[in-house]
Amino acid sequence: MGIEGGHAIEDSLGLLRDFYELGVRYMTLTHVNTNNWAGSSGDIDCADIKHHNGLTEFGRDVVREMNQLGMLVDASHVSDKTFWDASLIPAAPQCALRTPPAAHSPAFRAT
Repeated sequence: MGIEGGHAIEDSLGLLRDFYELGVRYMTLTHVNTNNWAGSSGDIDCADIKHHNGLTEFGRDVVREMNQLGMLVDASHVSDKTFWDASLIPAAPQCALRTPPAAHSPAFRAT
């Protein structure tokens, strides 16, 4: 089971752990919108959205906690900077379950 968008954890590592206990084994860090701790490719060009230039420190904590729990970090829909920030956190590799290569399909969902 998975979560489509990190906004579902409501900025709570405790809620992330609760979802894991319920059987969730992967989570996309964002969906079509930037959340409070990770940038999305879906609204990257929206000037009225507060962007974080990748992961915030709490976003890094989320990725570390997911790795500790054994959850897959799904990088589908994230901004390029969020992808690279998450990939620099030492742990299990991330995946992109629903994302074609950006060179092949340069839509927002392809980053």
